[in-house]
Amino acid sequence: MNDTPNTPPAPHPPEWLQFQREMAERGITIKLPDVAADWSLIEPIEVEGELASEALIRLRRTARW
Repeated sequence: MNDTPNTPPAPHPPEWLQFQREMAERGITIKLPDVAADWSLIEPIEVEGELASEALIRLRRTARW
């Protein structure tokens, strides 16, 4: 027998729901994480490289688009 009460999950922030709706309109299913979950984001890593705009300019100059 389960002694824990059946509590509804915490509501998701409106911007999460908006993102989920926008992705659904594009045919992409997004599963939102549990709001009450006890986890934190990982530290982002830094990757060296050129910006996409710089790469495009370089390609246009070399390829003469």
